Amino acid sequence: MWSSSQSVGYVFITGHFIDADWKLHRRLLNVVMEPYPDSDSTLSHAVAVCLDWSLENKLFSVTYDQPLSETALENLRPLLSNKNPLILNGQLLVGHCMARTLNSIAKEVLAAGSGVVKKVQDSVKYVKTSESHEEKFLEL
Repeated sequence: MWSSSQSVGYVFITGHFIDADWKLHRRLLNVVMEPYPDSDSTLSHAVAVCLDWSLENKLFSVTYDQPLSETALENLRPLLSNKNPLILNGQLLVGHCMARTLNSIAKEVLAAGSGVVKKVQDSVKYVKTSESHEEKFLEL
């Protein structure tokens, strides 16, 4: 889910699958514009658009990296259960993809610390480029 500065939401639906050679693939299936991105029906509408593409009986689980209200989750479960008996009445609908969340947090932390790391690297480079610099550093 991404919201523009005009308060219009876009839901990016990606598909992950494993081919016959056991290689993982990721494909962007659709980008759905949602005029009310904070609505409880936003995700279910976007998923419904993709389910019309003959994904029935091929969808095994759904994960998402945005927090959803209980109402939004309950809107999505019956939709998936009707179209996909493999999803076991919505039991495989994952409430929140923790791996993606942790990955996002780690990237943000690393990005926040990159300026400090760069300053330390530049300082070490400065000290090591000259013997007088190194002597002054050791003196301090």
